[in-house]
Amino acid sequence: MKDLIELQNCNMHQLTSNAGKSDWQIRENITDNILDVLPNTISDRDIFAIVKFARKFELKAFNVGIDFGKKKGTAPLHDEIRYLKEQLAASIEHSDKLANKLEELLINDEV
Repeated sequence: MKDLIELQNCNMHQLTSNAGKSDWQIRENITDNILDVLPNTISDRDIFAIVKFARKFELKAFNVGIDFGKKKGTAPLHDEIRYLKEQLAASIEHSDKLANKLEELLINDEV
C-alpha cells in the first residue's frame, strides 16, 4: 500500500560542489522523478524533519481517502442488495406456490 504514496518512498538529494550546495530535490525512489525542489538554505536536519512531517500527513490523508471511498462506494450497494433480497424472497415464495400447485395437480390426477 505504501508503494502507492510517493512521499512514503522518496529520498532527499542535494549535490555539493565547489560552487556550493544545490537546491534539495525530493525524488521518488524507484522512478527518480522529482516530486519537489526546496531551497539549499534548508539544513540537513530540517529537510529530514520536513519530509517526515509530510509523510505523516500524506499517509493520514491516504487512509482517510480509502475509508471515504469505501463508505461512498458501498452505500449504493446497500439499496441494490436490499432490492435483490426482496426479489429472492418473492421468487422463493412464488416457487413454493408453484410447487404446491403442481403437487395438488399430481395428487388429484392420481385419484
